Amino acid sequence: MRQARRDDDAAPDIRGANRSALDRALPGFDQMPEFDFTEEEIQALQAYLRDLDRA
Repeated sequence: MRQARRDDDAAPDIRGANRSALDRALPGFDQMPEFDFTEEEIQALQAYLRDLDRA
């Protein structure tokens, strides 16, 4: 997979990756619980993640 650069962070570029590549990269992802957030909780989580991104 290609590497996408953002400042000094590197993250894999998953565009075009096939399902088996994603399964290998994200083991256990299908076992993660689902969350039922309210709209207010989603907005609070988005604000928190934006703050982390700026840190």
